[in-house]
Amino acid sequence: MDYRIDWRDQSLKNLKEIREYIERVSFSVEIADRILGDIFDHVEGLSTFPNRYPLAKEHPLLRKMVAGEYNVYYRVLESPPLVQIVLIKHGAVDIKRHLEQFVML
Repeated sequence: MDYRIDWRDQSLKNLKEIREYIERVSFSVEIADRILGDIFDHVEGLSTFPNRYPLAKEHPLLRKMVAGEYNVYYRVLESPPLVQIVLIKHGAVDIKRHLEQFVML
């Protein structure tokens, strides 16, 4: 069964922030494209086996996937088959602060 990928508003905002930051510090659109492409490739893989990554220690209802230097937090729904991408942050970020503000809808 294939799961549909649902990019939540916060995850899209995170991608925009990641792109802007990488372009600003590296002066390279190509590097930003490569890093975001890697994140997208990892996320697309969730459509076939979304439960292969462990539950996040930081939040009991989310799973965490590492994509390069970034952590992708997501939730799996079985009916309908859906993967909600909820948050994407650099691995060095204190994620608990961000997840405390996160409310499951």
